[in-house]
Amino acid sequence: MGVGVTLFPILTPSFVDSVADTDAGYHETFCSTDGTSQTDHPPFEDDVRTSTNDHSTSRDEQSDNLNASSMNENEGWTSYSDIESQIIDETFKKNSKTIRVQLDDWWIDLEKLIAISKHDSNKQMPIKPKTIQSQQQRLTQESERKKPYDISSSDIVQQAADGILTGNQISATGAKALANTLKVNQTLTTLDLTYNHISVEGAKALADALKINHTLNTLVLKSNQVFDEGAEALAAALKINQTLITLDIASNHISEDGAQALTNALKVNETLTSLSISCNEICDKGAVALADASEVNQTLTSLELTGNRISAEGAKALADALKINHTLITLDLGINRICAKAAEAIPISPIFGHHGIETSAEGVEALWNEISIKGAEALADALKVNQTLNTLDLWANRIYDNGLVALTDALNVNLTLTTLNLWGNKISEEGAKILAIALKVNHNLTTLNLEKNAISTEGAPALVNRTVTVLNLGENEISMEGTEALVDALKLNKTLTNLDLQGNRISPEGAIVLADAIKVHEVLATLNLSSNPISIKQVEELLDVSKENHTITNVNHDENEIADDGLIALAQALAVNRTLTSLDLSFNNISDKGAYAFPEALKHNRTLTSFNLSYDQIYC
Repeated sequence: MGVGVTLFPILTPSFVDSVADTDAGYHETFCSTDGTSQTDHPPFEDDVRTSTNDHSTSRDEQSDNLNASSMNENEGWTSYSDIESQIIDETFKKNSKTIRVQLDDWWIDLEKLIAISKHDSNKQMPIKPKTIQSQQQRLTQESERKKPYDISSSDIVQQAADGILTGNQISATGAKALANTLKVNQTLTTLDLTYNHISVEGAKALADALKINHTLNTLVLKSNQVFDEGAEALAAALKINQTLITLDIASNHISEDGAQALTNALKVNETLTSLSISCNEICDKGAVALADASEVNQTLTSLELTGNRISAEGAKALADALKINHTLITLDLGINRICAKAAEAIPISPIFGHHGIETSAEGVEALWNEISIKGAEALADALKVNQTLNTLDLWANRIYDNGLVALTDALNVNLTLTTLNLWGNKISEEGAKILAIALKVNHNLTTLNLEKNAISTEGAPALVNRTVTVLNLGENEISMEGTEALVDALKLNKTLTNLDLQGNRISPEGAIVLADAIKVHEVLATLNLSSNPISIKQVEELLDVSKENHTITNVNHDENEIADDGLIALAQALAVNRTLTSLDLSFNNISDKGAYAFPEALKHNRTLTSFNLSYDQIYC
């Protein structure tokens, strides 16, 4: 027994006709018995069975505060139970921008559970919650009689909510029904079943379907408890299937046995280009097996092995394979146990990179590997001869100034690297100056991220060279003296388009000096001065820059000291501004008083497209 809620009343003859011939419609959402939606964690099937005592249909009482024109108990209601209705309903409820569904002459409001007349908004009808016969039995019957599960409207569903079968507690039975459909369906290209409960049996059913299906190219089964047995079934399908190009089986308790099965498949499969086995338990033996496959496979371009307890042994095996493999572009080894010794073994090719992946503040330490000075030196040696790598991400490692010396030495001769991320590597003033010397020779590097280091007065301006277009110096130690030096460098620079100085110690005086420099800078488009001790006067100065500089389009002033009076002044400036497209004023203690000044300014402003006032104190 499942719990559902009927979404759509039978309102007009045309609507009755439109659904009467539908074998399995798509107009039902799954909710709790009190009518509240269960979008994040729908009830487990076993839990649902305890929510009602019989299999009959019953209706809950409706709230009395609905419009008097609400339907009475004698008017007709119907329900259609299938997974597609759940896809659409979950999507609309999660997306606050699309909470209404148009149906004939009515709007169906999925948030308030009411139907609203398109011709008379005062005419409203409640959507009545009721317990209904579970779809579980129906899906089981269809699976047993080999009748394909009807997703004839899958093209509509996929356009409206592509891949949104995630987090819906789909079990092995539901997966089997979907698998039966995949055997005959000729349109579905992407199936995302993340965070369900398809288990081993569901994975086996989907694997059997893949042997027959010729259209699906992306299958995502993250967090589904498929284990080694399910991985082995999918691997067997990969030996036959010639259309799937992306397979994601992260977080499925797969060990070295599952990795070995996938290895055997990769040796013969010629279509799969992306494989994610992240957050499993393949360890070194699994990595060694996959390395063996990489020496043979010539189609895989992306391999994600994050969080698999891989250490030096596995990393070295992958490194040896990469000396032979020339197709792999991305290799993700974050959250493993790779240290300097293993880093020495990894040759720089297009694959090296994500040893630290920026996600959330809570995950920073977990994302570190242990690439230190010695590892950086080994990577630098490889950079000197590599001719393909364009992005090197060493986010949050332990390189320090000494490791940076080796990397900058490589930059003197490397001709391909365009992006270097050294976020949080304890690089000081001296390290920045050493890097600046290399940038005088290197004319290829265009994006440089040195956020969260210890760069101050002399290091910051030295980094403003003739080729870097994006420079992130956020959360360093740049004060007034450093700002003045940076300004002198900007006056000579003709290439920088994006400058991030958030979280430094730039004073009000420093902001004014910076504004003067920007007036004559011809290409700077984005400036981030958030979390610096500047107030409204300086923000006004910076905004006035656009009267002379016509390239600045994005300005970030969150966590400055603007408040209401500042916003009122800004509103006046924006009324005549003709270039700014994005302005961030979040975390600035702005209240209703300040916010009221803005509507009038926006009536005259024709360029601003993004305006952020989040985390202020606006209640109007």
